[in-house]
Amino acid sequence: MKAVPGTNPEQLLGAALATCLNATLEAEEKRRNLSHQAVVRVAVDMGRDYQGFQFWLRAQVRLPQVNRQETQEILAICEQRCPVAKLLISNSNVSVELVDEFGFEGEFK
Repeated sequence: MKAVPGTNPEQLLGAALATCLNATLEAEEKRRNLSHQAVVRVAVDMGRDYQGFQFWLRAQVRLPQVNRQETQEILAICEQRCPVAKLLISNSNVSVELVDEFGFEGEFK
């Protein structure tokens, strides 16, 4: 494929998930009287399949100000509340994971 300048669909999907999930996390942090320290990063990959192309999205979430158990509770709530996550999360090509440090090593597929 030829590289063309500009935004492509998979980048828009990744940005939509990161932005919406981060805003939902911020609302939950506020509800719990926590400062907004959540960070969401999304990596996107695209590849061929038997009918054309498909995308893979991997979101990594970090909430440094709370313990692991509370972070898991917050993330579970936010995955149920975030409209973009609700739209995408049931797809096997989309994952959301809690991390202590960001890193997207390894294969998507």
